[in-house]
Amino acid sequence: MPDTLITKEFIEDHRSDILPPCWVEREHSSQMRGNYQEVLFTPGELKRRTLDLLDESREMACICSFLVHDTEIETAIENAAGRGVHVYILLSSEAKKDKFIDDDDFSKKTLEEFDDTIRRLSPITKIRSSSNFHSKFIVIDPHGKHPKGILLTSNLTSEALEKNPEIGVPLSEAETRELYHHFRYGFFVGADKEVDDSGRHKNVVRKEISEFDLYDQNTSLSVTTENHTTIRQSLESLLEIKGGDITLFAYGFEPNHPVIEKTEDLLKSGRKVTVFTRPRKGSKNFLEALIKLKNAGAEILGVNGLHAKGLLVGSGVKAQGIIMTANFEKKGLDEGFETAVKLTPERIQALQEIFEDWKKMAEYRFEAGLKTGNIKGRIKMYLNGAERLEEISVKERYNSQLKRMKVKDKKEAETRKPNFPANVGDAGQKYHEIRYFWEVEIASQPEKTIKK
Repeated sequence: MPDTLITKEFIEDHRSDILPPCWVEREHSSQMRGNYQEVLFTPGELKRRTLDLLDESREMACICSFLVHDTEIETAIENAAGRGVHVYILLSSEAKKDKFIDDDDFSKKTLEEFDDTIRRLSPITKIRSSSNFHSKFIVIDPHGKHPKGILLTSNLTSEALEKNPEIGVPLSEAETRELYHHFRYGFFVGADKEVDDSGRHKNVVRKEISEFDLYDQNTSLSVTTENHTTIRQSLESLLEIKGGDITLFAYGFEPNHPVIEKTEDLLKSGRKVTVFTRPRKGSKNFLEALIKLKNAGAEILGVNGLHAKGLLVGSGVKAQGIIMTANFEKKGLDEGFETAVKLTPERIQALQEIFEDWKKMAEYRFEAGLKTGNIKGRIKMYLNGAERLEEISVKERYNSQLKRMKVKDKKEAETRKPNFPANVGDAGQKYHEIRYFWEVEIASQPEKTIKK
């Protein structure tokens, strides 16, 4: 009697598997415009406006940035100094460390070239630094009849000024004068290092606070220093507004910061909250904050490279908000050296247009607790906490052909299971279901002899 061959099938269902926190790809298109209503600028219009501002300086230029690394910006600074302009610069001493804390992705090469920038500019400018400096702005001719300034969410680097989603806010003359007070506070009170003509950092004696604490509480600017937390107060006041949608945007968030906890409470009360941020790895606090906001009902959209920061509450003519250099973290809202500017109706309209472009640009939405069966397509999945962000694809099905099994009889064919492999499918893939196929060969039985 010949052997019997049957085909078997088993479906391994993964639809109910819970994925780790992840960024799910969404339809996206478009790029940002550079100019929004002539009141907000984004790359590369932002760079052009920054260069124009430096070129217009006649008496004084005050620059604050985590670091400066752009050939055209450096040349504009040199040209200003060559015209007799007094140039003062505040930088972060953290940028001098091998392992520093900031909210941009600076390569080792960038940091090495930053040393060259300091040596290039130090003989013709006055440079001071502190680990607390994180604000970004430029003020020109603050003592003149028509001072000008711009608040930036970007550092003065090529990548930030030309590519990343950033925002620059041209300031009024009153705002510029107030920002100059903030710069002087940072230069004389906040800085603890000064760069000499050879590019070396040396200690500097800090001045008494009282001489430089000239902040106007009624201005549209708010700040963070070691003695001021008016940015945090501005955010808290905005979140006290009754009704209206809320939009947060930033690079960094901390789950237990009071501003984030207040936002979570508003979500639970039924307020609509949208968050724009940059999909990234490496920060446990960042991931935990996103999970907290998502679980409370926030829509979180991932815009690659996003580094702008701020808060908008409400819509249309009743909306209120600020654009700021600080992240939604303790280092920024409770300590450090940061700046924010209140949004005028014109700025709000421009910012709402930026939001529309970000919605079109956003490649991902953030999900937590998502079931595998609820998604198909490309995702970025967090692994090992926040240490890794691995890109994979989720597909509907994978067919796996197993080796043929040989059994002695039909009973064994029904009960014996094949050895299912531990890892099935293509690398970088997950599946709703895995279908296993195999053949079972039942050995022929010897024919019984019939006695006569």
